[in-house]
Amino acid sequence: IDIEKIQIFTYSNLLFNITKHSRIPSHIRVITDSEEKQNLCKLKNIDNIHKLPKILLTDPLANFYGLSVGDIFEFKKYSKNSGIYIYYRVCV
Repeated sequence: IDIEKIQIFTYSNLLFNITKHSRIPSHIRVITDSEEKQNLCKLKNIDNIHKLPKILLTDPLANFYGLSVGDIFEFKKYSKNSGIYIYYRVCV
């Protein structure tokens, strides 16, 4: 058993599915591959991933997806004006 990947949730956290909330985008992807992170840095024209906006490890959505420090969320939101908008958050 890999002890580092075990998560503990309280009963109150399990009563509500955070991904069904109206403010949470329906299309979420977790990026853990280092090569894909490097390509993202090139795409965004930044030095490293720590210049991206941050999401805390204690965030309920980060807990739900089991993020670790350095993982990246890719959110896709749909807008009437601009179509699909993609934004990224790095877990700290």
